[in-house]
Amino acid sequence: VSTSSIIEGVNTQAESVVLWSNKNGAHKIDYFTFRNIIGRAGRMFRYFVGRVYMLEEPPSQENTKLRLEFPDDVVKKLDGNDPGIKLNNEQYVKIQRYQDEMIELLGTDIWHRIERIPQIRSCKPSMLKIIAEKLKTDSNWPTNCDALQNNNTWEWRDALGDIIEILEYHRKGHLRYYACACSNGWKMTIKELYNTVKDYGITYEDIFTFERYVSFNLSSIIAVINIIRQELYPNSSNIANFVYKASNAFLPKIVFQLEEYGLPRMISKKIQNAGLINLEDDSKEITIVIQEFNTIGIEYLEQKIPNLHSFDKYILKHFMNGIRCITTNQKN
Repeated sequence: VSTSSIIEGVNTQAESVVLWSNKNGAHKIDYFTFRNIIGRAGRMFRYFVGRVYMLEEPPSQENTKLRLEFPDDVVKKLDGNDPGIKLNNEQYVKIQRYQDEMIELLGTDIWHRIERIPQIRSCKPSMLKIIAEKLKTDSNWPTNCDALQNNNTWEWRDALGDIIEILEYHRKGHLRYYACACSNGWKMTIKELYNTVKDYGITYEDIFTFERYVSFNLSSIIAVINIIRQELYPNSSNIANFVYKASNAFLPKIVFQLEEYGLPRMISKKIQNAGLINLEDDSKEITIVIQEFNTIGIEYLEQKIPNLHSFDKYILKHFMNGIRCITTNQKN
């Protein structure tokens, strides 16, 4: 596992991690970073605490002091009456000014009705203000928003184009095209999806990068747009279903969640096609599906899933071992 990957926040399933170097790029890692790496080893499944070996001299222990700066977007989301932390007068003024701005844009009733909704609270105040201004000044923004309810994904391009335009993202054109194409991700293999988008300069790596962005960042913004749009224009279409699909990367909910447990979608597809577990039932909870996997067992799965290659079996066995450990730990 590369040092930089772990530092960036990737927990690993491995019990042991070997660091070939004590550097991240050209610079030596400090003690705080070294402890951060140790904390990420062994996080997934079987090993609660992993072992980290460094083949060069580790950084010396030091007392680390963190100075946390609060950006304006963090300060503005705090409750002026009960912020939970010590604020200076300037920060209190920023909180009140932000409240006044949102009330002026949306009205007192609407703002107080929505300000504590989780999607609104998690949205950056600067972005929330942009969205509110767009919707307040133009009831038809985003363009052709109703089309997001349609199955014809090419009709999404105008609405997605307007939404992506306000995002702080450098590859807006690529993201827009991918977002229209990825809705067939459950029907297509990764290779088939790549063949659909490659002529637009989108690589295999881009597919996974864009998928993460669509399922979290883009879906979160569209959820906020839908909430405010419904408040300002009650007769407008509700695109919550689109938000739900996008937040799951246009995969069945369970399939998307199983990838977090280490089961790739293409193996999930084989399990679904074999009729062993219904992974397309969005009413199911992941805990129930994990119980179904544990009940069936690895031997039966390998017998009943056709066209299961040796590497598929390796991945499936690793996944089954992992969820068995989770179930055992929960019982204990």
